[in-house]
Amino acid sequence: MEAWLIPGELKVNIEADTYFRDEKDVYDIKDTLTEEEFEKFKDFLVAISISEEQYFTLEIDGSPSLVRFGLISHRKTDDGVRIKGPIVSSFFDEKQEEKDYGDNFSVNIEDRTLINELRFERLTAKLIEKGYLTEDEAGEIVKFPSENFVRKAIEYRTF
Repeated sequence: MEAWLIPGELKVNIEADTYFRDEKDVYDIKDTLTEEEFEKFKDFLVAISISEEQYFTLEIDGSPSLVRFGLISHRKTDDGVRIKGPIVSSFFDEKQEEKDYGDNFSVNIEDRTLINELRFERLTAKLIEKGYLTEDEAGEIVKFPSENFVRKAIEYRTF
């Protein structure tokens, strides 16, 4: 199936997610884009990711659907940039029940994040203590636009 990601500008190939074959509310992007198309895709992904509204309208087989991106990854190939990942309908999200506990994957990520935060705090404290860094400089390190984070996350998610 083809879906207009950016109307009139960028079309991507998607297919219904076979795991959720009865739902028809979860799709997988599986496409190879040119470098130029990938830049448009990346800019769109960044804009959606930093906006307050996570859902956007995607035209799937000529019908508009309110969807969001799941974890999108990419890889450069000889043919261009291959992208893959889920597109999830708002209807699917509305049907899902909240979980009372995190899965192991989420817990492991949270643990690694906390460990890195503690290491960063200890490192900056040591640098300040030794006079290599001021308190103000340490504060500047942690401040950055959310767009920088989203762009770096997109670069990181390759397959």
